[in-house]
Amino acid sequence: MPRTHKAIGKIIFYFIMTAIVLSLVSPILGYVKPFLISYFDITTYTPYISSIIIIIFVYLIITSIASLFYETSKDKIGAHNANLIKTLIKILGIAIILS
Repeated sequence: MPRTHKAIGKIIFYFIMTAIVLSLVSPILGYVKPFLISYFDITTYTPYISSIIIIIFVYLIITSIASLFYETSKDKIGAHNANLIKTLIKILGIAIILS
């Protein structure tokens, strides 16, 4: 049971970190903008930077969800089948990220 709590804690932590980092992207880029060359406007790249951050954090969240499913189903269906479910969840998560 403690491992389940750890996995749930990771999921919540990654959701909170995603919100914090995404809320700080625009102010940080606005602060850095005056120090860059005038013809290079970094604020136009804000959506791309946000997308990369979202992809990274969503992958971490999916990995934590897969670990949660592994820990909850390991005793019921065995470690090998639980590992199969964990792998399938990761594959589906990556497919969702790429779509």
